[in-house]
Amino acid sequence: MNRKRRTRGWGMVELESGLPTSIRALQVSGDDIRARRLAADGCEILFVTARAGAELPSHDHTTDNATVIIAGGMVLVTDSGERKVGPGQWYQTRAGEQHALRFEADTLQIELRFDVPGTEAPGK
Repeated sequence: MNRKRRTRGWGMVELESGLPTSIRALQVSGDDIRARRLAADGCEILFVTARAGAELPSHDHTTDNATVIIAGGMVLVTDSGERKVGPGQWYQTRAGEQHALRFEADTLQIELRFDVPGTEAPGK
């Protein structure tokens, strides 16, 4: 019997192995959604890989965020509705804006978080 193997996009291992060595060397947090954090004054950068089917429930941040999808895809859920975001596309969330994420495929994204005056800085 000839069975085709089902795949869900690139696969987490392939996505992570494509990251530069200096980024792969950063400390990792999470399982189905994994983040590597690089911090600087006033901002931080997260290199995030997520498994297909992973979800982040509604949450907010104390930072203004700009995120670009490198590979895969996800659905951003805000008070304005749902928006599919794919490779090469950006989405933004403002400090205090509630949002949820549903990853439709194994996904690599880069999230830029910028401090907002008057709010607590990330990791501090």
